[in-house]
Amino acid sequence: MVSLDADSTTSGNSVCSLTERDVCKLCRELIRGAGCSKGMRTILVVEDYDDVRKMLRVLLETENFRVLEAASGIEALEVLEEERPHVIIMDLALPGFDGLEAIRQIRMIDRFQNTPIIVLSAYAQPSTCEAAVRAGSNYFRAKPIDFEELTALLKEILSDGITRSSKRASSPPAVRRSRPTPAAQRPELTYRV
Repeated sequence: MVSLDADSTTSGNSVCSLTERDVCKLCRELIRGAGCSKGMRTILVVEDYDDVRKMLRVLLETENFRVLEAASGIEALEVLEEERPHVIIMDLALPGFDGLEAIRQIRMIDRFQNTPIIVLSAYAQPSTCEAAVRAGSNYFRAKPIDFEELTALLKEILSDGITRSSKRASSPPAVRRSRPTPAAQRPELTYRV
């Protein structure tokens, strides 16, 4: 918790000294505290291209989502140490380890086993979608991004409380990943031609 030390000046005004780090921490605490109580939902966007990530941030914020950002799978795991987003949007082509490995590692963390993961990828072949399913994603959308469709999907997921377990059979994660997913339980797939 950030505390403020205020000193009164001779003019009766208070003087408060905070470092930039203190202000950032205070803002995060305020957002974290206010976000859930006001119904604001948190989305983690994992995308290595700055312009795409920033575009998603701006568009999602206009829809009243709180947006966290990561430029790699490693950064995503670091963000998840501190935060618990309601949905994760994951690119597959990432520096370090790819999005599939990031999804696998996220699914190994107990508190994220049921967090919906939406893959956004320019690689929209059925084999890529299947690999994303095996890694643990719930949805697959092809780039370029149809923002109206993405926001509708996010609102559906969040309003219905859809989780990974409600979209698939409730078997243990290790078994779920090793079995082929029946067609009726596969994530939704959208192609752009």
